[in-house]
Amino acid sequence: MGGVIANNSSGMACGTEFNTYNTIESVTFVLPSGTVIDTAHPDAEAQFARQEPELVDTIEKLKRRVRDNKESVDIIERHFALKNTMGYSLNSFLDYDSPLDIFMHLLVASEGTLAFIAEAVLRTIEVPKLKTTTIAVYPTLDAATRSLPALFESKAATLELMDSRSIKVGRTFDSVPEQITGFELGGQAALLIEYHANEAEQLREYEQAGSKLLREFDLQTPAQFSTDPIEAAKAWAFRKGLYAQVAEARPSGTTALLEDIAVPVEDLADTCGGLQQLFDAYRYDDAVIFGHAKDGNIHFLITDRFEGDENLTRYDGFNEDMVDLVLGAGGNLKAEHGTGRVMAPYVRRQYGEELYEVMAALKRAADP
Repeated sequence: MGGVIANNSSGMACGTEFNTYNTIESVTFVLPSGTVIDTAHPDAEAQFARQEPELVDTIEKLKRRVRDNKESVDIIERHFALKNTMGYSLNSFLDYDSPLDIFMHLLVASEGTLAFIAEAVLRTIEVPKLKTTTIAVYPTLDAATRSLPALFESKAATLELMDSRSIKVGRTFDSVPEQITGFELGGQAALLIEYHANEAEQLREYEQAGSKLLREFDLQTPAQFSTDPIEAAKAWAFRKGLYAQVAEARPSGTTALLEDIAVPVEDLADTCGGLQQLFDAYRYDDAVIFGHAKDGNIHFLITDRFEGDENLTRYDGFNEDMVDLVLGAGGNLKAEHGTGRVMAPYVRRQYGEELYEVMAALKRAADP
């Protein structure tokens, strides 16, 4: 649970609305000073102010500093409209007023750098009773990503993207969805599409709207929705098994490196196309793209021996170009997995000098 909170973890269908940041209700945290605060305690706000006056004062000053700077507000609103785990959860300064509420939400996605999280209470989310699922295979990755806005508008609950390499890997699974078989594999891509509802009539309406849309697209194979849980399980085993299968199949001595980015959905097609060009340019021939396309959030996996001048120079070049691509689209360099070592040097670049300094001041105040 500590890792879930410290990464602002999210899932296949939660988007930004039902992630950890938006479902956390209270935490018990331990500061490096030894102060322990249970935010659910009726006197927690006063305890926090009494025991950590300098930290509370800094949080108040940073809140005013952020809110009084229109450029800072605009940057925060733009980046946190998407999935975002780069740096600290600066949206806390806009979303909450009290220092304790702000700090509790700053702990989300903090990767353990502000306080130790000892306990937490989160609000659970209702699981819809009914689901209908299909896999739509498109002739190209570009075609798949350009269909996303229309499918999003049709109220699809999940739109999981998988590129041609993902389809190739999926064909090796013990239980294979029939939609990804029966054709010669080239540059195709697949979307796992699912609609959720609590009433059968509502589910039928969603399914009919989705089916109508899919008939308008140039699909590789027919995409039929099914409420059969066995068929749904096959589809999700295909999607969820990709990382482990690709990582297991990598050459001995290489490392599987997984990154996740987010861009506005309308920019996802061009971003995926740009990523594929970078894979070719830097000779990452086994790179795989998959992810939560509904949120403009994709993961890509590359395997390499990250050692020696040639390999490290190649990776550094790829990384710099990838950062240019994502930030050029107004995106986030990390969406769900926490900032991490590789992206930490780019926090300043994503937010600018002013907000980077806000983060640094927060860190000094909580854990000098």
